Formats: sequence, structure tokens, C-alpha cells
Amino acid sequence: MYRSGFPKTLRYNSDLLIVLYLLLKLKNVKAVAAQLHLTPPAVSQKLSRLREIFNDPLLVRSKKGMILTTLSEVLLPSLESIVLKIESFYNISEYYNNTIIPLKREYVLSVNADTHFYEDIGFLDACVQESGGDLDVSFSILLRDDNSIHDLLSAKLDFYFGNVNVLEDNLTRIKVSDLEYSFAVGKHHPLAGKKIKLSSIDELNEFKYIALLSLPEKLEEKYKDVFGREPFRPFIKIQSIRTIADFLNRSDYFSFLTVRSINKLGLSRVYVGTESIFLQQYLYWHKNMENDSFHRYLRNSFIETLSKKDV
Repeated sequence: MYRSGFPKTLRYNSDLLIVLYLLLKLKNVKAVAAQLHLTPPAVSQKLSRLREIFNDPLLVRSKKGMILTTLSEVLLPSLESIVLKIESFYNISEYYNNTIIPLKREYVLSVNADTHFYEDIGFLDACVQESGGDLDVSFSILLRDDNSIHDLLSAKLDFYFGNVNVLEDNLTRIKVSDLEYSFAVGKHHPLAGKKIKLSSIDELNEFKYIALLSLPEKLEEKYKDVFGREPFRPFIKIQSIRTIADFLNRSDYFSFLTVRSINKLGLSRVYVGTESIFLQQYLYWHKNMENDSFHRYLRNSFIETLSKKDV
């Protein structure tokens, strides 16, 4: 059944795959040793064996610490899939008993800068408590950038909130909300609360435009459809939504933000034409995570919570 390749595979202890996975994820021999209840020299010995097997350094030192080689970057997504399947195999009885078991120590989320649900840290804590209480997990929340989908595909992200044009074969998505966008200014701006005809949109050119960095890629398409023109050329792009709000409240700049952000940050809208721009917000995840019961529980909680309110 396994032909001649299987005996060769047997020469490589399958435990080394777990060691390799943790080394590539943690990039720290001592941290891996602590997680596996081994000594650092024992882990270093396994790393040497792995380097011999793959004929590659796998991890190399830099000024910022250990970094992955090109081969390691390629290996990591496959290792993520293998490890999750191994964990799934050993925990199969727990799945049948509906027990929620995290397969990772840390879960990483990537969100829009102007998506505010993540500011309620109690929401994530409630997820942990309601799923069983004393679970040894932590979370990292990153502002979305152009690498988010790539990071999701390479197992550096566990959840991604946004809207992209192309859905990769090994990703799954589900709609969680509709976001309304509008032009935003400070409360004392001369156009605050004003209605402008669509044909007069160029009146905004009298003022400087400040843009939120890494807006959803589909937003530009919607913008062109509604306003019949390219987005304004920004004077400056900023990643922090609150910094933009501060600029708007102290100047005559304008921006283009979610209505949720405009209301939450005490700004004013400028109404252009009669049609609003709505953009669907999706939750994305890698299909490798389907066997992680805690990941499944988290995404169901996100979907239930976000579908009930404007994020």
C-alpha cells in the first residue's frame, strides 16, 4: 500500500514534525523546550537533525532574532495543516462529545482600523469563559494591511475581517454585516451636516483629503459606481482612525469613513447625492481551521454578535 517510500519516512521520527512546527512558529528554542517539556539542548539537537533532513538552516539569526528561511516559509502552511490534523485525530472523542479544545495557544485576528467591535476586549474574554472557562489561550489583534490575505493563507492569521475581490480555494468566508460609508468632517467644518448635489462633489476639492490607510479593496469600485469618479487624491494616509478624527476636529480636512466611525468619534457627515455606499463585511478563515473546535466556536460567536449590530 505504501510502496517503497514508507520505510524511508519511518526513519524520520514523526515527533520531529511537531518540533519543526513549533520552532517555525515560536522562533525560539527555549520557548519550544518549555512547551514540549524538554531541555533546550534536546530541542537544539532536534533542530540539527531537522536541518540535516531538509538540507536547509530552517532558522537563521538576525538582528531582530531568529527568522525563517525561504524553505521554512514554504513549509509552515503545510505543517500547520498537518499539526491540526494530528491534534484533530487525538481529540476525536472530545469532538464527538462537543468539548471545545483550542489547538493553538494564540489566535490572531486582522480587522479594519474603523471596525470597532474588537475594542470591547470583554467580548473575547466572554468567549473564553462561555466556552469552558479556564482555557489557556491568548489573542492578538492586528490592523488590516495589504498582506492580510497572504498571512491568512500562510497560517499567520486565524481570522480576517474585510472584503476582497478574489476568494482563494482554501479559504472560507461568511457575511457578518453591512458597513455604510460617508464623507466625514469635524463638527466645526463649513460643510458639516450639509447636503451637496452629486454634480457638485468637486466642491470638496477646496479642502484637503485625509485617507485611512488600507481601505477595503472593493470600496474603490463602489465609490466609482456611486460618485462616477475616482476617489479624491489624499494629502496624507494614516493607519489610526482616531488620529484621523483628531485631524478632522482641528482642521478643515475631510475624510471618507464608516458612518459607525463618524458617529462614534463625534464627527459630522457631508451628504453627497442621495445614495449611500454600503460594503459587505465578511469573516474569512483558512479551511485548515475547520477541525479546531475553539476556532469554530469563536467564529460562530463573531457571526452571531456582528450580524446583530453595526460593527
